[in-house]
Amino acid sequence: MFATGNHDSELFSAQLAADQETVDAYGKLGYGGLVKRLDLPSNGPSGCPSVYSLRYGNVGIISLDANELSWEFQGLTGYSGGAQAAWLEERLTAWRGDPEVDFIVAFFHECAFSTCNGHSSDGGVRAALAPLFARYQVDLAVQGHNHVYERTNPLLYDAATNSAKSTKQAVALSPGEPAEVEPARDGTTYVVVGTAGTPRYGWTGAGATDRNFDAGPGSGAVVTADAATKSGPWVAQPDFSRSYETVDWSQARYDDYGFIALDVVPAARGQRTTMTLRFINQQGRELDRVVFTRTAGEILRLP
Repeated sequence: MFATGNHDSELFSAQLAADQETVDAYGKLGYGGLVKRLDLPSNGPSGCPSVYSLRYGNVGIISLDANELSWEFQGLTGYSGGAQAAWLEERLTAWRGDPEVDFIVAFFHECAFSTCNGHSSDGGVRAALAPLFARYQVDLAVQGHNHVYERTNPLLYDAATNSAKSTKQAVALSPGEPAEVEPARDGTTYVVVGTAGTPRYGWTGAGATDRNFDAGPGSGAVVTADAATKSGPWVAQPDFSRSYETVDWSQARYDDYGFIALDVVPAARGQRTTMTLRFINQQGRELDRVVFTRTAGEILRLP
C-alpha cells in the first residue's frame, strides 16, 4: 500500500512544453499518473486519492497525504480545504468507538518528528496530525522522507508550542529486552522508516550517533539545537524558515538500509493484546523492538 510524498506529484504546464491533454491527464495535483497506475482504496475524502483506510484484524490502518499538510514543500499545501483532516477525525472517532479495533497505525511521508539532517521535522504535518493522534490515542505513526530509521519515545504533544516531550524512556536493550509502551497511557510513538531511500542521510546535533540496543558515546534521547549556529534538529515553518528545537525523544536511530515489521497478537475482549514493532537492517539483523500493549475491546470515552 502507498502514501504520497513530495516526489509523487508530477505537474505539467504550458511552461514545461506539455500539451493540454497531458496537463489535463495529470491534473492540478499532479497525481494523474499515480491514480492510473495504482488501485488504491477510494474510501477517503473526495479529491484526496492517496488518503484511505483499511482494517486488518484488530488493527486500523490509515494512509495520509502529508503533501497537503507540509510547510516545507507548499506546492500542494491545503489543497483539500480541510477535508483530509475532517475525514481523519471521523475515521479515528469511529475506530476508537469500535471494540473490534484495538491498534491504530497511520502512515505518511513528510515527518512530524525527526532529528535527521535531511529534512528534520515538518511543522505543518506536526500541527495538523499530532493533536488528533494524541486525542484519539493513535498507537504508531510511520513516516518516510528522511532516509534513516528513527524511533521516538511515546510523546506528550503541546499545541501551544507545536512541540512534544517524552512521557517515558522506551529503551530497547535487545530482542529479548524490548521497549514497552502502553499507548493509552503513554501517547503516540513516531518512527521514520526512510531506509529504502538513497542517498543515506545522517543526524543533526553535535555528537549524535546511531542508537540501537547498544548505547555508545554520543547516544541518547536528547538532541541539542542551537539557533545561533543553526545546528541541531529543526522544524519547518510556514514562512519557509527553520525553528531550531532541542528534543528529548530521539530514542533509536540507524542511518543505513532496513525495514520495519509489525506483528499483532489479538486477544479476547478484556485481555491483553500486543503489537510488536521490529526494525531489521539489510543484513537481517534486528536492531530495535517495541511491544505496544492494550486491553482488547476497550472503548475510548472522550469528554
